[in-house]
Amino acid sequence: MAPEWENDFLQFAADVGERPTPKHKLFAADDGQPIGPANFIWKRSITEKIDGECPKTAAARRQKIYRRLRLEAYQDVDLKRRYGLTRLQLGDMVAAQNGVCAICGEEERSVIRGKKISLSIDHCHASGSVRALLCADCNLGLGKFRDNPAFLRAAADYLDRYALREPQD
Repeated sequence: MAPEWENDFLQFAADVGERPTPKHKLFAADDGQPIGPANFIWKRSITEKIDGECPKTAAARRQKIYRRLRLEAYQDVDLKRRYGLTRLQLGDMVAAQNGVCAICGEEERSVIRGKKISLSIDHCHASGSVRALLCADCNLGLGKFRDNPAFLRAAADYLDRYALREPQD
């Protein structure tokens, strides 16, 4: 909060004026700056039900907004629920692998909406145990071979058998 509002409620009340409606709330116009006389705006809550919206749709929309606003907290919950990991443990895995895929040894190349994605957490679908971090291509490859080592060995043998060879004279 701006210093001129911190200890002077009357100044705060004079600056913000009357609330437009009971559903309006005070927000910082620029989130990077402290809320103050030159940086505030009255807005209606983004989570309130829209007229004519069914309760199920309203709840889904609120949940989506809430998750976006609290992304890091939800990432922690999702990591713990899905893989039994904390973000600190995941960071340790990334550091131990030097930020590269455990199979091909390369950095992640896949981009979604202009942003490079992070390495995938590979895990055993039968036991749920985490194995390592893989790039999207290697992770997808394992999935396409149904995590079956025999299929992967057969594929490697196949590639060896049909590899381009130097022409013989």
